[in-house]
Amino acid sequence: MKDIFIENGERKFKLVPNIATDSLGQETITVGLEEIAQPMTPGYEVKFLVDPAKILSGSEPIVDFQNLFEGFALKGTTKMSYYDTPDLALNNSGWTIRIRKKSNKKAQQCTFKKRYAKINKKPTLTQGDINKAIKSTEREGFNTVSAKEFLGGCEIDYGFSKCTLSYSADYNIAETGKGNTDIPDSVASIQFINDNKPAIFTEDLSNIREHGAVTLTTYEGTFKGVVSVAVDIMTIKDELGTGTETICEVSFKLEDYTGARYEKQTDLKLVNKLREELRAVLVEKEYLLEKDGLKTNMILQRY
Repeated sequence: MKDIFIENGERKFKLVPNIATDSLGQETITVGLEEIAQPMTPGYEVKFLVDPAKILSGSEPIVDFQNLFEGFALKGTTKMSYYDTPDLALNNSGWTIRIRKKSNKKAQQCTFKKRYAKINKKPTLTQGDINKAIKSTEREGFNTVSAKEFLGGCEIDYGFSKCTLSYSADYNIAETGKGNTDIPDSVASIQFINDNKPAIFTEDLSNIREHGAVTLTTYEGTFKGVVSVAVDIMTIKDELGTGTETICEVSFKLEDYTGARYEKQTDLKLVNKLREELRAVLVEKEYLLEKDGLKTNMILQRY
């Protein structure tokens, strides 16, 4: 009998017949479903650091910078904390746990994220880089069967020269309504983290503490009329802990692309094209900082 498969979104199932025989020799046939393990398909988020000294006047973006994006406007604020051990054992093993609340969202959110550092050999990401990285993560259980909580949370963070592959699972904590950025205190957060950790997460949580909190301001606009761009501005402790430093990041997600698609134009080709166009504009204006930097690591290390 030829195998029969059923697809539901990104998940695929095989029909499995089961034959049972009763005491009278009568056979009963039932059909079950067996989920087939499949690699997850990544989304893309392109991220560039820009120079706060050149794009900000006080705490707000200058008009010249705003004019790079159509409909540039304030989107909202986000308050967030990360949870890790004092020596950052979770982060060192590739895991981060974040608690946050966005002012334009109703619910507080807890996110578990597993990150695989620098999957690319050259600044421009290739399909070979992606295939190799995803294959290696499958061996750790990141597929549609063993890590269902992470379904839809597979993403490539595409920075100035480094690309990381990550898997994230989001959990709503409580609804506090829009217009606020209230997050749970550390005791409640740690309790929620312990009660809701995904099955694939096996790290020790006995010694975690809060790193933060910090507040992020986000502006949004449209680049060349085809993709929504976010501009995040965050002031955090400096490396010495005696002052503050402002971090500015420009990013876009391929899922927010609304332009035309062309035959044989893969997601990777499209994201490489858009990334290069954005990079060129930022270079021309001398706004781009030619370096990589993860906001997550900065917060963990400085708080």
